[in-house]
Amino acid sequence: MKKYIFSVLMAAMAAFTFSSCEDVPEPYTLPTQPAGPGNTDPNQKGSESNPYTVTEAIALIKAGTAPSTAVCVKGKITAVTFFNATYSSLSYNIADEGSSDVIEVYSGKGKDGANFSSKDDLKVGQTVVVKGIVKAFTKPDGTIVNEIDKNSTIISIENAAVTFFNATYSSLSYNIADEGSSDVIEVYSGKGKDGANFSSKDDLKVGQTVVVKGIVKAFTKPDGTIVNEIDKNSTIISIENAGTTTPDTPATGKGSLSDPYNVAEAIAAIKAGTAPTTQVYLTGIISDVAFYNDQYKSITYYISDDGKGKDMQVYSGKGLNGADFASKEDLKVGQKVTILGKIMKFVDKNNKEIMEVDKTSSIIKIEDGGSTTPDTPSANNGTEAKPFSVTEVIAKGFDPVTKGVYIKAYIIGSAPGKDFTTLTFTTESASGTNIGIAASATESNASNCIPVQLPKGAVRDGVNLSANPGNFKQEIILYGDIDKYFGMVGIKNVTYAKIGDKIYGTKP
Repeated sequence: MKKYIFSVLMAAMAAFTFSSCEDVPEPYTLPTQPAGPGNTDPNQKGSESNPYTVTEAIALIKAGTAPSTAVCVKGKITAVTFFNATYSSLSYNIADEGSSDVIEVYSGKGKDGANFSSKDDLKVGQTVVVKGIVKAFTKPDGTIVNEIDKNSTIISIENAAVTFFNATYSSLSYNIADEGSSDVIEVYSGKGKDGANFSSKDDLKVGQTVVVKGIVKAFTKPDGTIVNEIDKNSTIISIENAGTTTPDTPATGKGSLSDPYNVAEAIAAIKAGTAPTTQVYLTGIISDVAFYNDQYKSITYYISDDGKGKDMQVYSGKGLNGADFASKEDLKVGQKVTILGKIMKFVDKNNKEIMEVDKTSSIIKIEDGGSTTPDTPSANNGTEAKPFSVTEVIAKGFDPVTKGVYIKAYIIGSAPGKDFTTLTFTTESASGTNIGIAASATESNASNCIPVQLPKGAVRDGVNLSANPGNFKQEIILYGDIDKYFGMVGIKNVTYAKIGDKIYGTKP
């Protein structure tokens, strides 16, 4: 019988979130002991059938009563931070719906302990049940992080019709249903057409009709729940329809073609946690064309509402109606574009938040001619005559350290806490030991800012916002090193600063 790969938009999907079927041994060895058996009572708090919320897990950690064995925690993915290629693991953050309190899943494994193949194996907005040891981890700077320790495994994933790609066995788990029905069957760790290997989750798409050959069975989970499945090693006999990698886009309302998001609205929805998990339409003006990917014929570029700031990154996007790009010159600064894609927050390895349109987006409409280069110069070399911009500093990174350069920027705030994520765009409660700088005095996106360490002495005394609130939004010339600061690219060892006609420190 023909079955349809189930749309993630159907409400009944949530009732059919599946955990692992039979355990498939994975040929890897990690340098620590596995998480342990955890709870044996299927109904006990922290079990698969009754997992802790993120809030409950954090409370146990803070109270010092967290179990020493593995427990289950359920939460919504808010950020996928890092893929460890050595161990094929992912670090990601989960939180309760509507909560800002997160727990980090550190170097975790996939469903049933399977390897991950890339950051794309998990998506912001998916709800997962994770089994592992919850604990507090103290960083070298004294910051305490609530985490699920390495070697955790995912028990179930919601909001995904194609649920999991197993990189070790090149197989896919996915759900199918009759058209119009909410009753689903899980195809567990299946193979492709005629038994071929899959290469990624994108090899199957929501809406495709498949004929699958395999053993149909009932699988009983540890909590007694029965899952209807087609057992591992099934093969696809035929595939019909192109399908779509994402559910349908909204036909009306905000995010539809008739009422697209602007950049500010899209960012606000992401920050509020109300961004749709499906593709939406949005408009913006291209402010920078950053990178052409020759392998995927895609371009990474930035958009904003005024065409000046790098407010939102369109990561590895496709061209008009999904067409391939041929070069960077296919897009130009100043063009107004309407884009179809998924809006989300991406957290890089330096914990910098980037508001982005996820890869595989496509352009629906292009207006205006634009220019091929940004308005700002790009040939600066860090000399007094040609100081680096903040954008260029971010691009250079801190590995290796770049010593003794000039930077020209605007003071836009400071980080009063121990992390740059506490950056505030104000002088209230300003730090006396650091400032945040950006390419524009009106910048309000922390991902476009970098921290500056203010050493004791004339530079700190004259520049810091706590004692000098009048420096806020003023242009500043700095001389120092591009180095790691706050765990990210920043400026340290500043020996000279100039604000207007006032000089602090000694000019080199």
